[in-house]
Amino acid sequence: MKRALLLLILVLLAVVLLARWVINDPGYLVLVRDQWQIEMTLGFATLALALLLAGTVAITLLLAALWDLVSPFQISGRWGRRLARRRMVAGFHALVAGKWKQARRLLSAAAVDSDWAVPALLGAAMAADQLGDKHAMHAALKAAANRRRGALPAGLAEAWTLQREGYANEAMGVLRALQPAHSDNPHLLRMLRLVMEQQQDWDDLVDLLPRLKPLYREPAAFAVLERQVWHGLMKQLAEHPGDRAAEAQRQTLRQRWKSMPGHLQTDPALRAQYAGYLAQLGDGEGALALVRKDIERHWDDRLAAILEAISNVAPERLLAQLEQWLADRPGNAALLLTAGRVALRAQLWGKARDYFEAAGNAGSAVAMAELARLYQALNQPAKMEAALAKRLALLEQELPELPLPAQRGSV
Repeated sequence: MKRALLLLILVLLAVVLLARWVINDPGYLVLVRDQWQIEMTLGFATLALALLLAGTVAITLLLAALWDLVSPFQISGRWGRRLARRRMVAGFHALVAGKWKQARRLLSAAAVDSDWAVPALLGAAMAADQLGDKHAMHAALKAAANRRRGALPAGLAEAWTLQREGYANEAMGVLRALQPAHSDNPHLLRMLRLVMEQQQDWDDLVDLLPRLKPLYREPAAFAVLERQVWHGLMKQLAEHPGDRAAEAQRQTLRQRWKSMPGHLQTDPALRAQYAGYLAQLGDGEGALALVRKDIERHWDDRLAAILEAISNVAPERLLAQLEQWLADRPGNAALLLTAGRVALRAQLWGKARDYFEAAGNAGSAVAMAELARLYQALNQPAKMEAALAKRLALLEQELPELPLPAQRGSV
């Protein structure tokens, strides 16, 4: 529409300029042939030539349209396109109705027309997949990929099928091949995210996050994905470091933490996770400093529990820190449990017992299990049984009310 309007404006402009030129200088034209002589103004000659050209074009278009109506070749082509369209519609309804054989037959037949080839072949591939004919399905997808503008939809369908069947590596290969020409396609980006999650390829998924963000209408939904991806990446970096690789692993973890968006670095759960991984990888001082800093801002039981994982800082020093926090939060079950475990590492059996008992009184069934294990090591079976009984009583408090069989001897 815009092109036609622009062309019309240009034609009008040319007519105006020609009219002004003719008015200013009408000119004179003489055509002589033997005894014939035609005299006219140049303006009239130009107008006659324009009308002749317009008439020639109009007659040509009319003759072409008439030829389309009477030509046997065009009649067969129109009939073929109409038949393909009917087959396409019937095949689509058969596919929706779950009539797989009928749908595959109709859609495969409709694919002979170039206008319907790609959607018809994709539908035929879907029907073949439902029939369990994998060979026919892949053949239809390959045929669709070779048609004009069929590479992307056929590739996405193939990748989705491979991912669904558990061939994540093969699906990723198909998607990678589509990326150069369709890097911003939303369907391709969603498929990449799905396959990367299946492969737990968190590193590449982190790099993909900026392009995924515009696909989410709800910021909260993208925030969940973002935290999940960074959580997975940090967990992956902290797994199986090995003695020799621990330093390199810590360095990589620190670098990725620095590259994390600022709003995620303030997330309490991610900060606790980061501190825990630092402790796990042997950077106890770094983990302790981070925990102290965060606890000064906002108390979180998960942060204090990280001290249990610090192995290269003296347990007496850790216990002193925990006792400072206990002075401000007496009766905190999670903090008492952590203090008891750190006391065990310091081989302060009496302190560990006292902390576990206090945690049990605060409602920690885990502390009672730790206390029972300590009493067993101290060869105090009676106290061990009492601790286990208290643990069972604490666990029973969390059980729902359900009918139970009557005890023997009861009425």
